[in-house]
Amino acid sequence: MRDLRLPRSEDREIVRDRDREYRLRGSETRTLSTVGAFRVVPASKLRDHSGAPADPRSGDLRNLREQGLVETVRIPGRRDHAVVLTTGGRELLERHRDGGQSNRQTYYAGLKRSRELEHDSQVYDAYLHAADRLDPK
Repeated sequence: MRDLRLPRSEDREIVRDRDREYRLRGSETRTLSTVGAFRVVPASKLRDHSGAPADPRSGDLRNLREQGLVETVRIPGRRDHAVVLTTGGRELLERHRDGGQSNRQTYYAGLKRSRELEHDSQVYDAYLHAADRLDPK
């Protein structure tokens, strides 16, 4: 998120992107960049603007979905949903990043293979586990 020129505040701000306007707040920018970096993230692992687990039917995820920036897909065999960027979501991130970065984060959109959804959603869990081991609070 540090290389993105997108909102970081608690209040939604207007983001102009080509012929569209989006209304985003900092927590939604964080969600977009996290989902784009990991391709698939379980909704329950994301945090809404209030700090609560993100709910696909309300709050940040609903706003992002209604604006066409993310999609939510049910993870087979689980109650949780996976969140993926749409092509529009990835393009928004790409167009609003600071230029000249040699180590640019790659952002992914859509599901690569629906049958690998559960496996792909576990990558973010593994990242969180490793981050906790490296920086115990």
